[in-house]
Amino acid sequence: MTALEVTDLRVQYGRGARAVRAVDGVSLAVPSGGTLGLVGESGSGKSTVARALVGLTHGSFQRLVVADAEFSSWSRPAEARVRRHVQFITQDPSSAFNPRSTIGASIAEVLASPVRESASGTARTPAELLELVALDTGVARRYPHELSGGQLQRASIARALAARPSVLIADEITSALDVGVQAGILRLLGDLQKELALSIVFISHNLAVTRHISDQVAVMYLGRIVEAGDSEEVLVQSRHPYTRALVDSVPRLKVGAPLRLPIQSEPPDPRHPPAGCRFHPRCPVGPQTNPERTDCIEHDPGTIATSASDAACHYASQATRTIAAQDTPVPG
Repeated sequence: MTALEVTDLRVQYGRGARAVRAVDGVSLAVPSGGTLGLVGESGSGKSTVARALVGLTHGSFQRLVVADAEFSSWSRPAEARVRRHVQFITQDPSSAFNPRSTIGASIAEVLASPVRESASGTARTPAELLELVALDTGVARRYPHELSGGQLQRASIARALAARPSVLIADEITSALDVGVQAGILRLLGDLQKELALSIVFISHNLAVTRHISDQVAVMYLGRIVEAGDSEEVLVQSRHPYTRALVDSVPRLKVGAPLRLPIQSEPPDPRHPPAGCRFHPRCPVGPQTNPERTDCIEHDPGTIATSASDAACHYASQATRTIAAQDTPVPG
């Protein structure tokens, strides 16, 4: 069962020679009541996928399924369905609030909206929602600038929950917070997921945190998903060289420990992606070091979906390498 599913999602900025395919054929399936982690370098397209799924960025798709309703394009019914069942939590929680309104007024605005009126279940007040995210009810009378980063992110989660969604899309929601505060937010998400039967799309640079809270993981590179599957399988027994290089980049306690599989150079210009495998100019096991692997240059390995474990690499089956669990630290 999936709570949210999209097939062949595409987002393009600009036209002609200046066109950038920020998202190029992404297919995702968010497990019902589970967590899908979306990881990759900055600029890989993770946030664009998130914004496209909630209609904040214009995109196209072949198929979108939200709470058992299926759509083939953006339309008023599709937009209404997404607004009712999917809520977006941003990296910068201040962007979710009007600086001239109190936290309570901002939450009450959602509670009074037509989207909320169509939701089932007993209504909650702003105070009840704040208590749900472990904030004092007095926070309702305060303004956004009067809260700390952690408090404001909790209030942002409360505001998202006011619509009673079935899916939360959390875009780098802990990246700007102190480590201790991050842990509290992650515990809160886990508790809310169990209590409210939420499905979560968790977007992050932090592989350790993603592995800790995700059931499934999708790895993005240059607008495409290059590997997807069970969290432990993807981040411990990575098959795509890019995924393995990302895991190797996680800092280790041993001072001076070399990267076992370093990524070469910088990402290419997204306006002109390389022919064949998009990762081949940077691949540590590709044609740069193995000239006989011409398939990487001549043939595109294509796109993959998160509904099945897979890796978009011509030599994935030959390149599988187990990465010790202790090399990917998970916060306790």
